[in-house]
Amino acid sequence: MFSFFFLAYLTHYLYISTLFAINQSNTSFYSLITFNKATESMSTRIHSINTTLYLFIMEKQRIEADIIAMEKSALEKWNKGNPSGYLEIYAEDITYFDPYHNERIFGLENMCAFYEGLRGQVAVDRCEMIDPKVQVSENMAVLTYNLVSYSGELRYPWNCTEVYRLETDGKWRIIHNHWSFIRPMDLENME
Repeated sequence: MFSFFFLAYLTHYLYISTLFAINQSNTSFYSLITFNKATESMSTRIHSINTTLYLFIMEKQRIEADIIAMEKSALEKWNKGNPSGYLEIYAEDITYFDPYHNERIFGLENMCAFYEGLRGQVAVDRCEMIDPKVQVSENMAVLTYNLVSYSGELRYPWNCTEVYRLETDGKWRIIHNHWSFIRPMDLENME
């Protein structure tokens, strides 16, 4: 919003300043008409910039909503023991960290093998996605959120970070996924 107001103010300021300067110098009416045409052209350009900014903001909001919806859909399947939701949105060159695995997993083929070993073993009664945040640039997006999942009386708090890339087919895919337990450090025991 700040950009729109700033550009409108700048256009108004330049217009008024130039009118004042023309009035002070007793410039001819022809100069005033020329100035008006120039400011109209400038105003048109500024309007075009404002429209472009507006469309970018709207597109960014759509991308954010789409990525969160993709994640929620994958989580729903995961909670029923089906990893396919994630496998469908992982890129070929996915990298993956999780607290149950000692090393980074690289590549979709390795992720498929890892997840197939977990198929049918995950049973989550319900979960809460807390404060999802998507940060978008041209062809990259980062999704971060906290997740609390419940299985019976057990509660599992998680941190999740996912890096998405816009692929050549126009789809957003995860190129990096990192899961960790929420365990704030106990600084008293570190000394």
